[in-house]
Amino acid sequence: MLFRSLEILPGTKIVARTETALVASQSSWCDFRSIFGNGSDSVSDITRDPMQPNGIVALTGSYDKTAGFSSRILQTTDAGKTWSAPVAIPSASIGQGLSLDLAPSGSGRLYVSGLDPTGKGTIVTSDDRGQSWTTHTIAGIDPGAAPYIAQISAKSQDTVFVRTDAYAEVDGIDTANDALLVSTDAGATF
Repeated sequence: MLFRSLEILPGTKIVARTETALVASQSSWCDFRSIFGNGSDSVSDITRDPMQPNGIVALTGSYDKTAGFSSRILQTTDAGKTWSAPVAIPSASIGQGLSLDLAPSGSGRLYVSGLDPTGKGTIVTSDDRGQSWTTHTIAGIDPGAAPYIAQISAKSQDTVFVRTDAYAEVDGIDTANDALLVSTDAGATF
């Protein structure tokens, strides 16, 4: 089983993300069981909820050849035993969600980065767990430099660090051409 990311919960329980499911360990780190996965959605990212000891927020997505990409968030407060109903991220803002994170300040500020339907790098924020969103385009980001949330400041929920995942050809070789961007106004400018 290939894990893409993981979170460690109280009692050394691990919740890990694969491409299409979330799995959790039980009494040891070798006994994983599926806690979410419907076979059609991808699981793009997970993050711990700083206000809930067993809380996880997951970013899921799907692709339809007619409608394009769509992304949703799901939440659990009991380490994946139960999940909230999916909350859609407006597809005009983010079609393909790539990463998410919650502000460590406990304010409930949620950030999601990804690509809009035209391929522009975008970051959206929500202060009400996805009921409403504020959208900002990240200048200069395209599918060749996909944006991923690196960190949210513990001191200010408005300070977010975004890394890009990009390559450039140097002397005929694909070479990492990543960048680290910072915004102090919740993604309005970088």
